[in-house]
Amino acid sequence: MAEVVIPNCLVDVMLLVGVDDRCTQLSPSHQETQLKDRRIMDTEYEPQVVSAISGTDMVNFFPFPYKDQTYPPGARKESPPSLTDVFSKTTVAGLQRQSSRTNPFQRSASVNPKTIARTMSIFHSNTGSPAVTIPTLPISDEVIKSIPAFCFPDGFTPHRTKPAPCMHAFILTSTHKTRSYAHCLTFYRSALVTQTGKHIIVNKIGEKLSDSCDGKDDVQCYLPLCCVVISKCPYYSTLKECLSKMLSFIEKDPENMQTYIKDYANILTHTPVPPAGNVAITFSVYDLPVTLMPPTHAEKSVIDLPLHLVFMCFNADVFLQILACILVEERIVFLSSNYALLTIIMESIMNMILPFRWRFTYCTILPSGALGYLESPGTFMYGVHSRHKHHVQQVDGLVIVDIDAGTITIEPEINMEDVEIPVLPSDAVDTFTRKWPQLKIQLELLETKTPFCFNMEAVREQRFKRIKEQNRLISHVCLELMVNLFRTVILKIQPKLKLFSRDELLKELGDDSGFYERVFKTDMFSVFLKQRMEEPSDYFTEFYMKSKGFSASRSSSSLNITSRTGRRGSLHISIKPVEVIEVPLENRLENEFSLPTIQDDLNAYTTKAAEKLSMALKNCDGHDDETSLYYLLAIFYIAKGNRVDAAECFIKVAERNNKILPERLLVQLYSEFTEEEKTTVNKKPDNEILHKIVEDSETSTSGHSEHGVKIRMEPIEIPCRDLCLLDFDSLVGEKEISNHFDTNKTLFKSLCDPHTNMIPEATLRNFILCWDDNQYKCNQITVADGLIGEDETILKVTPVVKSDFGIGRMFLTDKRLFFLQDVSNNYKEIVKLRDIRKLEKSEHAGLLSKTPTLTIHKKQSESHRSSGKTKKGSKKDSTFTVFLKVDRNWWYIIIQEMWAGKIVAEGLKDVMMIHHAIQSVLLIDAVIASGQDDVSTHCKRVAEVADQLSYFIKLMLTEKHILPKDTKDALQTKLDPNVSEKERQSVQALLYIGGDSSTTPMLWVALGAGKIKIYHAVSWMLEKELMNRQTSNAQVGCMRAVGSHVWIGSMGINIYDPRFFSCSQQLMDHQDLVIDIVPYDNGKYVYTASVDGTIIKRNVQKLAHAQEKIKFDNLKNLRTLKIFEDKLVCGSWSSILISNAKGDILNTLKITQEGGMGVDFDGMTVTSSGQVWAGSRREGKVYVWDVRTAKHLANLDLDKKEGCKRSRGVSSIAEIDDKMWIGTKSGDIRIYDLSSRTVWKCLQAHEDAVRVLCDVRDSGSCSSRYIISGGGSTDGRVCIWSPSPKVGVIESGSFSASSE
Repeated sequence: MAEVVIPNCLVDVMLLVGVDDRCTQLSPSHQETQLKDRRIMDTEYEPQVVSAISGTDMVNFFPFPYKDQTYPPGARKESPPSLTDVFSKTTVAGLQRQSSRTNPFQRSASVNPKTIARTMSIFHSNTGSPAVTIPTLPISDEVIKSIPAFCFPDGFTPHRTKPAPCMHAFILTSTHKTRSYAHCLTFYRSALVTQTGKHIIVNKIGEKLSDSCDGKDDVQCYLPLCCVVISKCPYYSTLKECLSKMLSFIEKDPENMQTYIKDYANILTHTPVPPAGNVAITFSVYDLPVTLMPPTHAEKSVIDLPLHLVFMCFNADVFLQILACILVEERIVFLSSNYALLTIIMESIMNMILPFRWRFTYCTILPSGALGYLESPGTFMYGVHSRHKHHVQQVDGLVIVDIDAGTITIEPEINMEDVEIPVLPSDAVDTFTRKWPQLKIQLELLETKTPFCFNMEAVREQRFKRIKEQNRLISHVCLELMVNLFRTVILKIQPKLKLFSRDELLKELGDDSGFYERVFKTDMFSVFLKQRMEEPSDYFTEFYMKSKGFSASRSSSSLNITSRTGRRGSLHISIKPVEVIEVPLENRLENEFSLPTIQDDLNAYTTKAAEKLSMALKNCDGHDDETSLYYLLAIFYIAKGNRVDAAECFIKVAERNNKILPERLLVQLYSEFTEEEKTTVNKKPDNEILHKIVEDSETSTSGHSEHGVKIRMEPIEIPCRDLCLLDFDSLVGEKEISNHFDTNKTLFKSLCDPHTNMIPEATLRNFILCWDDNQYKCNQITVADGLIGEDETILKVTPVVKSDFGIGRMFLTDKRLFFLQDVSNNYKEIVKLRDIRKLEKSEHAGLLSKTPTLTIHKKQSESHRSSGKTKKGSKKDSTFTVFLKVDRNWWYIIIQEMWAGKIVAEGLKDVMMIHHAIQSVLLIDAVIASGQDDVSTHCKRVAEVADQLSYFIKLMLTEKHILPKDTKDALQTKLDPNVSEKERQSVQALLYIGGDSSTTPMLWVALGAGKIKIYHAVSWMLEKELMNRQTSNAQVGCMRAVGSHVWIGSMGINIYDPRFFSCSQQLMDHQDLVIDIVPYDNGKYVYTASVDGTIIKRNVQKLAHAQEKIKFDNLKNLRTLKIFEDKLVCGSWSSILISNAKGDILNTLKITQEGGMGVDFDGMTVTSSGQVWAGSRREGKVYVWDVRTAKHLANLDLDKKEGCKRSRGVSSIAEIDDKMWIGTKSGDIRIYDLSSRTVWKCLQAHEDAVRVLCDVRDSGSCSSRYIISGGGSTDGRVCIWSPSPKVGVIESGSFSASSE
């Protein structure tokens, strides 16, 4: 029978440790021990490894290692020569000769761990033996050697009376830092033993031995036998149940113990573990129904132990102290009189600190013989029996957690200044302690109000359900604690720059900085930081995003350097105003898949399981459940040896949820393919997913180590060398000075040495130091609350100067000029920037000389002008003069630039231009300040360089910010997603996602190179940047909200969860760019179309094809897909096809010009009344047909409208309410009335073609809320427009309300 191996099985191997009928000699664990000096019952012996059982083999180690030919059940009886025959003439004879010299009464060799290693070595080196080897076990020889000490941590000793069976668990950690979980069942059997020198001989093992005592030297005792199961998954309670049930059978029928052990091992090693999701696996072990719950997230292990026991052992203060000590990586020892409790408590706490993971020495049970490890250097976490407490207390600097007493101490106390228990931040602690009473559960108290239940299965089920629900609550609250502890850390992480602003954060944390300073030095935090730099879409990020609150946005807009703080002036993150909301505990709906019963024929079992899974997939409606079922089906296909079908199932898993995909297993499976199998897989339409996974695996293994990501925490040093343009752009971006590439290029040309075309080191250093000095000065300013806005930035401050308000300092912000009087610090507003009428350079004639002054002329208010006042003091009231002396020209240009930026930003309604203006002002200030030093390259042309950087002064002179009335009334705001890009890119697709009570509305913007930028649609701050997952430059063809997800069409389809910006599903059955995604039948189905003319109808829940693919071979360059009355309307450059739902062509729409040349289309839509509107690519013409009859209804000439630019062609078109919005290649938007087909409005939208128009509607609304347009690469901006109102626009056509 072929071997049946289940990958990711519940149990890897089962071991028997102790003595049995074949293992008859016990040796003292200490060789110097003489039995004549001590009694048998008081002596510790070396435990024996009796057997090891995996899914394919059973190896018995007595009297020498050999394979049991009867395992697994149903194994064929014909076999190669047995190990007994092969081994008996060599190894066994040698072992017996060696034993006979020491003990003439010995009947078999004692096989302790040392003997196992020696025997295996002898056997494998015996070149004269036939080619028969010991079966490969899932665990190494080293693990086998170490396990007996953990099975009997207090030593292996005989007992006069029979002790009760007991259970405990411990953790095994490999050299690769992967953990295995060992579960031990120890029970006792009666035995007759005889002492012979240093050894004792076990004469007989059985339950009734009173009649078997042959002589006075025979002693009756009870010897322990430990059954150990080792798993890669922490199913503590489940495996405890399985072993407990096995014990009940062994106690009833001890003669058949080997049979029960083999059967249990066979079942547990052939049961797969469910992947993360909603599908649990149920199976039976004899008459015990067992349920394997799946992990809640792919990044977390399953939780299968009673977490609430931690809160029964410790109060809130002690628990939080334990957490703090773990987070700062102290040397910790847990004490308890119960070995089982040690592992449960320690493992529970490890689950509570997630996503932090302890990476140092970790041993939940430290055997008595290994207590010397407590004095080893380095960081560790050990579990020790409380009887050794006195020994533990002798070691300096240990944090001792006594589980039985519920205390935490540091011993000895005289060294407490060296080790101190840190204090967690109070805000996070207060939130946690309020929920502390909910975390403690007393099952007995809950049962007082319920009647007794005599159905043991019902009692077991009820207890299981209560513990599961409590575990969910505890995990939720502890994750909330970790998110609250490290929320401010997330705000200071800049993934693009691989920068964590540690020092800046520590300054802002105040009294809490001591705890964080220690945490930041730990290895766990380093790993956590590297994970956050990769911006993972894991459970921590998910919870963090949910708890941010409606208005909390951590990312910046155009500057991409996070939000600006008020009154502190510098451009850095403020950690104070973060709104945190309560995240409710979500309910999980879990389904079950029942495995078939394992009989003797394992091949029949795998076949039946695969058939049952295939049937379940046909009847499955939930797409998450379908993913788990495909995963399990792949596992059973591997067990059957069907590698191609297994790979195909894994590809379906990758399409649906790549987080749970076992990539290593898939890569290993691919490496075992034959050439024929590779050819078969390559013919599959979605084979690219497999190839990409294999390529990524090869790249990751060949290149990057765990510590390959370099993260900066220290301030960025100024390079001691001259810089070229790219290095300079990178430096000013990393130092958060400027990330606008065009601005950086202008700045570089202004500062560089014309001979070398590089910026000299001295010039660069002066420039950066002047920048930092201005930031420092602004940070020192204190303004009373409420005088300036929370989002207002102080940009520059004068020294003490004379002014119309007296002696003091003048301040420039991005909104106003204000004055603080010296000494009194009284605040007086000079003028809001928008109210400046004119800036004037003036001079004040003094007694001996003239002093340069700056006069600011303010606009008169409407009430002042209407009153017609001409008082003598009125002129003085409308001006403000400040004596700036040599700094006058300096202040003149920076005020003028900020003033111009404010005017232009408000005129164009571009929210990002304010940030750009702030950046421009700060750069001009630093350039002027650094130019005062003679070593700077621009010292003799400071005014010229400042003028070159005055972008907004020049822009205001062009009057581009003065928009026509119709455009100004309709335009709500503008965004520039290209602000930090080195090359401007077209806006390829737009998608607006509405918010709800717990989530904010978002605007998704796809750029030409595959980058997607997501904006907070209230504050218009940049929330997230995504790269298309297929390739780094894969173009985005379309974006559409389908159900609760975002579908992004590219070379395939990526499906995102918009709440967490995570992509876990890919659909790769299109072979070309996906250009349209159209929901159908109230969202039950969705049509996807690609450029090559392929159209696929899918079931949204299952993601499966709802019908066969439609392929229009004669339709090249498909650009648009619309659906009207079950007809597919397919727009391409050359024609428009109308087909039925099956793909049968009904009509073809074309326009033929004189000379026989056809018109190319680039923009098509179908109105709600059934009209097809299509625009010409190369001229300003729009053609209208009836979709039902294919009758040509009208030709529209866009260029007949007076006052509009020549259109140069149509680039986009969309029906908005009762209007048709037509985007042209000249950048204008023409709005037509649908009923009359006449021009209603002409809007000046972009400086390049209007590439995309997006209609934004509220859920259930019949009318549009916004219209969003995106421009071509020359422009690259996004405009948000008001739709046409239904009343109030008949005569003038003006919008009823402006954005002002």
